[in-house]
Amino acid sequence: MKSKILGTIIMMVIVCNIFAQEIVNDIIQVNYDKKSARKAMILSGIFPGAGQLYADKSSITGYLFPIIEIGMWAGYLYYANAGNSKEEDFKKYADEHYTRTYYETVRDDLVGVYNDDSDYGAANNPGHYGYYDDNHDEGFFRLDEDNTQHYYEDIGKYDKYIFGWNDWYGIYASDEDGEFVSPNWGWDVTEEDNVWANMVSPTNPNHPDYLANKTLYDQQGGKYSTFREEYIDMRNESKALHTTSRNFNFGMFINHIASAIDAVRVTRNRNLKYVASNDLKIHVIPTWINDNFSPTLLVSKGF
Repeated sequence: MKSKILGTIIMMVIVCNIFAQEIVNDIIQVNYDKKSARKAMILSGIFPGAGQLYADKSSITGYLFPIIEIGMWAGYLYYANAGNSKEEDFKKYADEHYTRTYYETVRDDLVGVYNDDSDYGAANNPGHYGYYDDNHDEGFFRLDEDNTQHYYEDIGKYDKYIFGWNDWYGIYASDEDGEFVSPNWGWDVTEEDNVWANMVSPTNPNHPDYLANKTLYDQQGGKYSTFREEYIDMRNESKALHTTSRNFNFGMFINHIASAIDAVRVTRNRNLKYVASNDLKIHVIPTWINDNFSPTLLVSKGF
């Protein structure tokens, strides 16, 4: 992002310098069909290519920049829509594979078992274990009660919200009849906060998701869910699509700046070409001004 901002500043400085140079160099006022560099720059800054066509309809860049603009818009709309579609997909996936009541049941069980002042203990999970107590103090568990943007982010981002994924709950927190059974909590005493870990003995070892991915579940000690991994992949794909759409959007901005710079160039070249191709003559003649003779430049054109 910093490189994009720096590049934009550099381009704006170039535009200002070119425009200023064009004005300074134009010290001889000539009465001919001169095109305004300022107008060309503004036109192309708004509609890429418009300034070039205003100054010189034969300029190839007057047709090139609009084509680039159309391509940028097409890319932006395509990837933005694809990102939005993928976002709807992962939200729908979460709604189908994540159950809030599962999460709450296991969370409360964990806090009840680990009843001390650690992150997972009741002392740091006041009130309803993480929503709010009477003093509005937040606890360690504070998953949004509504399906907000933070909710969809948190259930994939943090291990402490893994309990709600249906496959995790089915493997670690229920028996073969689907009835809740307290998970086989384990504690890693080498960690500063004695975090829960090493849940390598599923309550329901015959769960189909466990049988299909036994090694993954066992190696990660209760912090793995195939549904969660699939969900994370879908979110990352959505993020990548939105990032690409933003790049196309930034590309449009760059196209406007580049077109504005080029419009000044085309205008200057057109004006210089017009002067050179017409029979303009410059004379120095004396002129009586304020009781004094002063040299004056006279520009004439032959027909």
